[in-house]
Amino acid sequence: MRSNSQIRSEVEARRLRAWEMHLNGVNQYVIAEELGVTQGRVSQMIKQQAKYHPSVGMSIEEKTAMAEARWQISESEIRNEIARQQREGREVIRTTTFPDGKVQTETTRDRSVDPALLRALSTHHDRRNRHSLNQASPDAAVNAVQVNVLKEFMDQGSGGGQKLTATEWNDRQNTVDV
Repeated sequence: MRSNSQIRSEVEARRLRAWEMHLNGVNQYVIAEELGVTQGRVSQMIKQQAKYHPSVGMSIEEKTAMAEARWQISESEIRNEIARQQREGREVIRTTTFPDGKVQTETTRDRSVDPALLRALSTHHDRRNRHSLNQASPDAAVNAVQVNVLKEFMDQGSGGGQKLTATEWNDRQNTVDV
């Protein structure tokens, strides 16, 4: 039979694991599944552990300084990797699968910077600027436009007119320059 201290130790370990996974961006339902508890219990564990987070007693100025330091660290890591790739190049792995199922992997050194890394720096700057200006991400506006375009396409022809195919509708939209 387990003692009270063993049970408390297991509960504490589970709460710390839930907190760690939460900080790493894991969904509460996934955490619940891994720990064998409900999502509601995971939420409670996260709230309990959050009370001990160092930011709880900080002023708004201290929290702002901490956030700025994290932005700087992230940007520094990206810039350091870009500089390393400019000096040394980057490793490129090409994998080819042949019709007979045989896989061939070729590793080369490319004297360029990974385009994904440059996009990451650009995205980092955009998010930082939007965060500092308290603006929504551009994704929200793009999604709203896409939803409206889709709605217009689905509704077209509901007034009794002929319904266009997607290609015809796109062609018509491209000719009407807004």
